[in-house]
Amino acid sequence: MRAFGAAPWTSTSRVRDLLLIALAWTSGYVDVVSYLGLGHVFPANMTGNTVFLGLALAQARGSQILRSALALAGFAAGVAIASPLVDRDRETTIWPPSVTRALALECAVLSLLACGGSFIKGLTPGAMDGLVLLAGCAMGIQSAAIHSLGLPGVATTYITGTWTAFVRKLFSRAHSQVIGLRKSGQWESAEENLSVMAALLGIYVFGAWIGAAAQIHWRLESIFLPALTVAGVALLAFFNFGRPR
Repeated sequence: MRAFGAAPWTSTSRVRDLLLIALAWTSGYVDVVSYLGLGHVFPANMTGNTVFLGLALAQARGSQILRSALALAGFAAGVAIASPLVDRDRETTIWPPSVTRALALECAVLSLLACGGSFIKGLTPGAMDGLVLLAGCAMGIQSAAIHSLGLPGVATTYITGTWTAFVRKLFSRAHSQVIGLRKSGQWESAEENLSVMAALLGIYVFGAWIGAAAQIHWRLESIFLPALTVAGVALLAFFNFGRPR
């Protein structure tokens, strides 16, 4: 698998990066809508859910313990479901068809989540628990799919790794290896990587902002918007990188 930035800055790599940015938008959006509408859980941010679980255990808050555990379980289930799909064909292409297949599955789960939020009026604890599982599962599928691309420091869901890689690259300009990159002609590629990471971080925040506004007006029905976005990403990937097998 090519490392991130190893491929030339071609039109296909531009398309891939745009698709990644769109997916980061959906993750920020779903995280905020779920946090506000599903009892303070993060479907994409497992660090936050692990902290919430520890806090709930310390405070003996049974409902929060359950929701945090369900979010973690849903995410793990999504990763477990998607991994066989994306591991089936380990191609060296910039975007294997199996990733498109996994994203189509994520779109189906997000659509089911949106439908559940739309048709279930006055969420009961049991219904909310089921939706938490679906939200976590969708983000787990996306996480496994993008992880399979093998892009160091780039993730569309758990943003801590992207923040770490972004800051390291930003401040590595003053180090000797950056001088070597400039001399070896790889400086332009490093700058492009930094730009994509910055875009991923910024769009995640933008998605969270839009998600918060949408949740106020449309509640969980607003999940239809990220579902449509993931569907668009899958379609663009299909036309640009090939048919899933």
